[in-house]
Amino acid sequence: MKACRFRLSVLFVFCWPTGAFADDPELLVTDWPGFDVEGMFAPYKEKWGDRPTYAFVTSDDETFQKATSGFGADVSHPCAQMVPKYRAADLIEPWDVSRIPEFKNIIPEFLNSPVIKDEAGVWIIPADWGATAVA
Repeated sequence: MKACRFRLSVLFVFCWPTGAFADDPELLVTDWPGFDVEGMFAPYKEKWGDRPTYAFVTSDDETFQKATSGFGADVSHPCAQMVPKYRAADLIEPWDVSRIPEFKNIIPEFLNSPVIKDEAGVWIIPADWGATAVA
């Protein structure tokens, strides 16, 4: 397992009412600008006293380049179509969904894709669907 391996996510773990907590207060999240709103990480802040550290990105390619260059993010928020690329580069591992209490509440249709879930496990946690620009 490579040292630069990280969890591919979409920050879903922060917005669940029961909350999922990291193992330490030094969580580094690679995410899109705007996903760092208080409600997304309230359970984390309640436990650790501060928000996670964010490294913002503007494209999936930028996120992938950070990962391949050894940038040490703990959690990332790329789009689902990038999962095969991360897997091919041996940068991710499946989630241990037994540690995510609210995983059972994800709409099953969101998991019916081999990109998201296959016989090896769950590779990305579905949390948002599309985006709408207004201007």
